[in-house]
Amino acid sequence: MSYLVIIGGALIAVQGILDVLNIVPAPPPEIVRPYLLIVGVVSVISGVLAMVAGWLILQRKKSLGSPLAIVFSIVGFAGGGGFIVGTVLGLIGGVTNFRRGD
Repeated sequence: MSYLVIIGGALIAVQGILDVLNIVPAPPPEIVRPYLLIVGVVSVISGVLAMVAGWLILQRKKSLGSPLAIVFSIVGFAGGGGFIVGTVLGLIGGVTNFRRGD
């Protein structure tokens, strides 16, 4: 399940990069447009940290990696959530590993 978190984090980061480059498949709401660069940067950072959380889960540090995966998948949702699929995968991987414990 940690691979789900890594894939979800990668999707969130990719969408963040697209936001930074102002390449968006659907125009964002008017209220978001002036902040698209900031939202993109936050999404890239959240995606990278979600991937780090997935790596921590792989290293058997689930008590640290699982909450990080959940938090940064939710934070990444602000920028589109990795086409929404990224957030869903990150949450599924984080919650599943969180429930399993160390």
